[in-house]
Amino acid sequence: MVKKTKLLLHVLVWLIFISYEIIYVKFTIGLTTDLFHVAIFYCLNIGLFYVNAHVILDYAFFRTSRPYMISIGLILLEISAYLLLKLSIDYLIADPKTPLILQVKKDQKYALTNIWRGIYFIGFSIAYWSMRYMLKFKERNHQIETEQLKTLAKNLELENKFMSVENAYLQNQISPHLLFNTLNFIYSTVRLQSKDAGEGVSRLSDLMRYSLVSADDTRLVSLAEEVVQLENLVELCRMRFGELCFLRFRKNGKLAGIRIIPLILITLVENMMKHGDL
Repeated sequence: MVKKTKLLLHVLVWLIFISYEIIYVKFTIGLTTDLFHVAIFYCLNIGLFYVNAHVILDYAFFRTSRPYMISIGLILLEISAYLLLKLSIDYLIADPKTPLILQVKKDQKYALTNIWRGIYFIGFSIAYWSMRYMLKFKERNHQIETEQLKTLAKNLELENKFMSVENAYLQNQISPHLLFNTLNFIYSTVRLQSKDAGEGVSRLSDLMRYSLVSADDTRLVSLAEEVVQLENLVELCRMRFGELCFLRFRKNGKLAGIRIIPLILITLVENMMKHGDL
């Protein structure tokens, strides 16, 4: 759809330009010519316009290391080719009664007139190419700026997320430290008054420390470490309920060298104590 719109725009501009030139020549000089000849010569000039813009200049500036020197040389060759084509067309459509050589000799300014006409359309072509290139350059810069803004926004979003995670981590660190410091204080105070109460606080502190550290670690833990904390959990249950708790914990075999998912046995025993009839 966009290409079709551009094509129609180009056709419209050329129609306006050609109409302007024909009307201008007719009303200023009073010269009229055959429409077929007009169509042929304008096709030649329009071809020169687009070849210069899309072939010569694109090649010189986008595929060579010396764009200005090469573009000048190619434009000179282009003008020479244009003159040969113009001469060939004039020869084909010339009046048989008057040979082309006689017409050229009669018109002393034939070469200069056609060179000027070629330069005229090449000048328009250079202006068109420059405007087209500037628009593309502006669009590319806009795209680059848009991508940079998107990247900056993503970086800011990641930075904000990182800060949020870091703050959450610090908050999680503060809470355990406060808890363990408080438990240590309670243990130091209570153990002088009651040996059982002090032992209970000590076991609870060890169990909670293991639970917090293991919860942050996704790796496997030693089965022996898990069993030590199971003993703490069972002993806390006995200390809490005394003779009302009927629970016996036994372990057989070698525990060293075996690794399991953290807290899996502690969670099982804790649920058994919570929901079981002990």
